[in-house]
Amino acid sequence: MAVVVRILALLLLGGGVALLVLGLNAHQSGASSVARFLTGSPTKQAVMLLTGGGALVLAGVALIGAPERKVRRR
Repeated sequence: MAVVVRILALLLLGGGVALLVLGLNAHQSGASSVARFLTGSPTKQAVMLLTGGGALVLAGVALIGAPERKVRRR
């Protein structure tokens, strides 16, 4: 069971890093620059990608750092 949790943690980390990269690219795009100029904030897509990526990275780190639970068998 611990191997499954570690694999899930690595998948979450990988997905989170991918979303962060996409979010940074969206944040630096032309549309985001225009939105920041007009409204003072980046596009919703950039914010959602960065937020989702950060949440996935945190979840992956939490799973990696979580101690293993011992299961009692009868």
